Amino acid sequence: MVEVGYESPEGRLVLADQLSGVMLPNLAVRGKGHYRVRVHYAWLSWKGEKQAGQRLLVMVWPGRGDKVTVHRALPGKAP
Repeated sequence: MVEVGYESPEGRLVLADQLSGVMLPNLAVRGKGHYRVRVHYAWLSWKGEKQAGQRLLVMVWPGRGDKVTVHRALPGKAP
């Protein structure tokens, strides 16, 4: 789980999956300004490794600061 700061000068914060072409709606709900973005990542094993996938939970809220915060590192990785 990682959290970062983001400043949106145009009032847009959009994430996209370039492989599938899926684009999420604009996450900058207050328009221009400073935001904090936290991402949770999970690996999903479904019917073996050949059909495994990933799950992301993205949370965005108004907040200041550019500091990167690692709340929980991947197993075997130092924060």
